[in-house]
Amino acid sequence: MRIPRLLQAALAALAMLACMPTKDDGATETDAGAGGAPGTPGGGGGAVAVDPADAETPGAFTTSLAELVCANLTTCCAETPNPVDVDRCRLQFRTVFSSQSSRSAQAWDPAVAQLCLEEASAAAMGACLFAEGLEALTAATPACTATFNLGRGDAAAGEICTEDEDCAEADGNDVYCDDVCVHEPFSVRVRAGAGDACASTCTEDDGATSCSGNGASASSGECYTNDGLRCGETETCEPLGGADAPCGRSADCATGLYCGSAATCTPQVDVGAPCADLFGAPDAGACSSHRCDAVSLTCVPPGVEGEPCEGSAECATGLTCGDGNTCAPREDFMLSLCAELAGR
Repeated sequence: MRIPRLLQAALAALAMLACMPTKDDGATETDAGAGGAPGTPGGGGGAVAVDPADAETPGAFTTSLAELVCANLTTCCAETPNPVDVDRCRLQFRTVFSSQSSRSAQAWDPAVAQLCLEEASAAAMGACLFAEGLEALTAATPACTATFNLGRGDAAAGEICTEDEDCAEADGNDVYCDDVCVHEPFSVRVRAGAGDACASTCTEDDGATSCSGNGASASSGECYTNDGLRCGETETCEPLGGADAPCGRSADCATGLYCGSAATCTPQVDVGAPCADLFGAPDAGACSSHRCDAVSLTCVPPGVEGEPCEGSAECATGLTCGDGNTCAPREDFMLSLCAELAGR
């Protein structure tokens, strides 16, 4: 699912918090706006009443939204070794959100901004917004996407543009510039259960989701191999195949099995065993280690730190396929984020 680009740009700064200064770099309370602080950050997710004044101007809005996000993060990080530095958190998010909303001043819509704050307030009352990555906040607050879209240009789909802001927004679409304005309908993922209609089979790995399917189904349902399901030929979620069950790919088979040469689910083989497919190409799915050497066409041990990888399943226990496609120590997203917001 594509995250709307404007809100994506705002949230992407989370990955760079450690590089931002801890002292006030100009985004003071006065600069950010005089909007009231909705709720107490230390309370982390209590009931929050949204005052219309908090959405009246871009400055007030960014202050209020930063307060809500930091309230949630304060609770999320409370049980980690790195409790949030609330002042640092507020400054970081005011700076991030201000960079996106400042250009919207001429087209500001307090009603849309207030709806964003109401959605963020409700989301902040629940579990950690960022526990599953950045997309969780975006999905929970669609009105915030609309708020950050305020002030866009008026170029229609197919018309020439130089940047995203040249393009007019369109309900239900992510609008962006690719030499011409492009309208791309928002995709909505629905995690389907056994027997539900589906369009694709997905797998979650280290917070990332990969999906495959024919895309022809009208359903938005997705079957997750993590739940022991696949999207079958009848476009309904069905159990992953057991030993000797027919298959078209290894993703159709249950854990410990792969789609073998007879197009049936077959037990994976151990290190040292052959792993070539019918066309003589390496088939990592055949190996219990998830690694097939491209030269010897035999299964090799899981990757150690620093070795190349294409997915985390190829790496040894405790490692993940990190930046640069190499096996690296597994780092919990929330632990990392909390450490950054603690200034460490």
